[in-house]
Amino acid sequence: MSGERRSTPAPAGTAHKNFQPLDAMLSCAVIHAQSRMTIHSTQADRTLEALSKLPGTGQFTSRRLVVTEDMPKSVWWFEKLLWGSLLFGCLIAPLDWHRMVARAVHQGANEHIPDSLLTTEFEVMNIMVLAGLASTILLGLLFTWLAARRRINWVRWLLAAIFLLGLPAAFGNLTDVLPVNPTVAVLLILQAIVQATALVFVFLPSARPWFWKEEAGPASA
Repeated sequence: MSGERRSTPAPAGTAHKNFQPLDAMLSCAVIHAQSRMTIHSTQADRTLEALSKLPGTGQFTSRRLVVTEDMPKSVWWFEKLLWGSLLFGCLIAPLDWHRMVARAVHQGANEHIPDSLLTTEFEVMNIMVLAGLASTILLGLLFTWLAARRRINWVRWLLAAIFLLGLPAAFGNLTDVLPVNPTVAVLLILQAIVQATALVFVFLPSARPWFWKEEAGPASA
């Protein structure tokens, strides 16, 4: 009919052109967000890399502290010095054997052991001193392994406590040995110095991250 208006179809591509400004805005927003994420990621990577290079610290990944698998030099020296201390003990024992056995027998005699049993007591004390020496060496090796290799924190504190609590007895033993066998006395002093130095190394700041393994957990791949 002549009175009806015919709608003229929109040219092809007009609708697409209407969405072009919106597409451009979305593209700009995505590019801006990606650039900000890249900048933050780069800054985080640089921060983690700088922290990981600090002396005595572990590697930092995913906001968690992960202890490095490389043993710090301070822990390495702690382990080797304690081994040296045990070697000192093995050297001192044969040089001071008769005095240690005689002292043990004398302490037993003070407990009113009959003189007729003193010969047997010497034999028994030889065995007991040997057993005590072997136990001390084995416990020393075990505690050193637990602290240096297994990274158990309380073991180093236990070793420090044993050393400090044993100082009065060690000083008394030294005063007894010095007049009888000066060589053994010198070795005892050197052994105490080596033990003290080992404990100083294991409590240095560079050694602390080595004992954070239980808190941090294994490193992620």
